[in-house]
Amino acid sequence: MKNIQKKVTFLKKNLKKKYSKTDLDFGFPSFCQKIKETLTGSFLISYGEYPPQVRCFDLENLSLKFERHLDSSIQNFQIISQDWQKLLFLRNDKQLEFHNKGGFHYKTKILANGVDLLFQSKNNIAYIPSTKNEIFKLDLKEGKFLNSMKNESLYTNTCSGKSLFENILAFGNSGGIIKFWDPRIFQKEIFKIEGFKFIKKLTGKRKITSIRFSETNEFECFIGFENGEVILFDTRSNFPLISKEMEEPLPIMSIRMDQSGKKILIANCNQIKIWEKKSGKTTSFLDSKIKINHLCKIKNSGFFFFWLCKNPKLKENLLKKWEICLLGFPISNFFLKLLNQNKKQKHVRN
Repeated sequence: MKNIQKKVTFLKKNLKKKYSKTDLDFGFPSFCQKIKETLTGSFLISYGEYPPQVRCFDLENLSLKFERHLDSSIQNFQIISQDWQKLLFLRNDKQLEFHNKGGFHYKTKILANGVDLLFQSKNNIAYIPSTKNEIFKLDLKEGKFLNSMKNESLYTNTCSGKSLFENILAFGNSGGIIKFWDPRIFQKEIFKIEGFKFIKKLTGKRKITSIRFSETNEFECFIGFENGEVILFDTRSNFPLISKEMEEPLPIMSIRMDQSGKKILIANCNQIKIWEKKSGKTTSFLDSKIKINHLCKIKNSGFFFFWLCKNPKLKENLLKKWEICLLGFPISNFFLKLLNQNKKQKHVRN
């Protein structure tokens, strides 16, 4: 136990000085919009602008794997393989673009602008909720579009999410309603939750901006709203378990959980807040003067990457994420390796 405390103390004091010597740079010319980790946990894929570009970072070797430029901005992307070799991009010009390890592979057009992109590895189907209240389905195994799912509503689709345990998809709309679908039944949703009824701030803003299923409980689903509220639902009930508010009424950008599922991170463009799931008590928060675009959790560690809108540099953001993870989350082997590599480099130079 004493050895662990010594390591934590050492990392707190020396991380900034050590890391500033590495040549790894996660920055983009203007901003970074999305960042995701591969299933193997060895690579980070990020998208930023301007110009539109995607970058892959090798966490094992602490290097830039590749950089590719796109001819259109994107709404979202998905990693459709275990590693970095297969990527799918939802472009803002009604097109889906496929990449393999050699680069651009193929692109196809959809009938309406997509608002989000989901990929279900169990059946190799991509789901694209659109502005026309349709959810397009693309079978990647057969290479063809399937019958779309009709989301009959007066409101437009805004975001989506999928369960890691069950074969359930969730789609939120601008009216504050979440509809849950079973992909095997595409005629109609299996049930829905009217989340807008449980909003505390009656400001007229009830659009759903983020959906996240729990990674430890198959029935729990977190819903983030445009007015800065997050509500935790049990999908077996129409009533919420707990509700949480941010200080400012800004849209919820990301919702993530720690390893145990006991602590929740919610982020809007100005603040990241950590709170306990059972009690709803806030344990810590981090304010940012620069707009936060996205929050990414690193598997099997206590680290969370968040990217800023203006000249994001990992050298600056890393220190903030490190302080968060020391509030009870485990230490990541990746950053221990980073310190060891810097020690070896210094030894070689000497």
